[in-house]
Amino acid sequence: MNDARRDYPYAAYDSLYVAGTFAKTGGDVYARFMARVTEVYGSIKMLQQALAGLPMGTIREAGTEITFRKSSLALGIVEGWRGNIVYLIRTDGQGEISRVALRDPSFLNWTLLGYAAAGYIVPDFPLINKSFNLSYSGNDL
Repeated sequence: MNDARRDYPYAAYDSLYVAGTFAKTGGDVYARFMARVTEVYGSIKMLQQALAGLPMGTIREAGTEITFRKSSLALGIVEGWRGNIVYLIRTDGQGEISRVALRDPSFLNWTLLGYAAAGYIVPDFPLINKSFNLSYSGNDL
């Protein structure tokens, strides 16, 4: 199972312990619930570790500007609670952001929902559907 924090570390993630996969083998609603519970505990441990390692003092000095490269593309992958969120950002000749495109994890998982619900009766579908809790609007941000 991929985890952007572990597989593509950025910022402090390369120095933090990111637990292995939180996936469960059951594949049913309870297994998906337990995977989320395990993820919450893992995230709390990571936050505690990150907070303990913060240096004393200011994080960013006032007056420092953020600038972007001109005519460039940037690809970023961050871990969302439903999976990897992928960003593509383009800048124009003046270094201004001209395009932002993103792919949220729900986009990949909608197809899976049909397989997960196969063979069950219609009244079971709402529980199966909500256990995936996919984003209907396509934005997991």
